[in-house]
Amino acid sequence: MALWGVKIPKNIRTTRAEELRDRYDRAITSLTPYTENPDVDTIITNLREKMAEAQCILDRRQAVIDQRLLREQYGDPRRIEREAYRP
Repeated sequence: MALWGVKIPKNIRTTRAEELRDRYDRAITSLTPYTENPDVDTIITNLREKMAEAQCILDRRQAVIDQRLLREQYGDPRRIEREAYRP
């Protein structure tokens, strides 16, 4: 998959994380009316933790994509720094 000329390898974990996040969200939504039950409340808490883990994977992946886009747009910061200090 290419995004503005930046090649991004197909990442199965990203797709899986999106699926899990959506599945956990649907489960939490369906269980919300029963929160007065302490067991259901514990289940919802666990689902929220799992959903946060899935979102973390997606956020890390997005950070990599953003970094690649910035590097393509502005160049490699280490190279720019080296060139700035050349006599």
